[in-house]
Amino acid sequence: MAINLDSKLQTVKEFVVGGKKRSVVYDDKFMLAIAEADIRIGKDLEKVTNLTEDEAKKLDKLEVSKQVDVLSDVFDKVNKDLVRTLDSAFGKGVGEELYEYFHYSTNSLYAIVEALNEYSDVVKQEQKSRKSKVKNYYENKNKK
Repeated sequence: MAINLDSKLQTVKEFVVGGKKRSVVYDDKFMLAIAEADIRIGKDLEKVTNLTEDEAKKLDKLEVSKQVDVLSDVFDKVNKDLVRTLDSAFGKGVGEELYEYFHYSTNSLYAIVEALNEYSDVVKQEQKSRKSKVKNYYENKNKK
């Protein structure tokens, strides 16, 4: 009798996002896109959140319109990374579609990407948990 590993290694998951059922393939390409988005977004946000005292004073000395430009630039970069990541997950053009659907909210796009990333962690944890159960089964069987 063959053991079916296919059912345990499902890499395609379905989600309802933006009012539609959508599939995500948790393949290397998508996982790399998620990791890349995390890195890029983290670096972009550091430009306005983790400022040294000197950087904060320098930013504070700028005219309000220039400060808004700096913040706007960061939001634009973060938004583009999120749209690109969602396109990678759901298909070309879906990132912009979801941005419009969620009333042009970059925070909503971020929440979606985080949920997809968290779900991948859940999948990894489930696989790890199953592995532990199998290991425990064989360890207990061998003790008899």
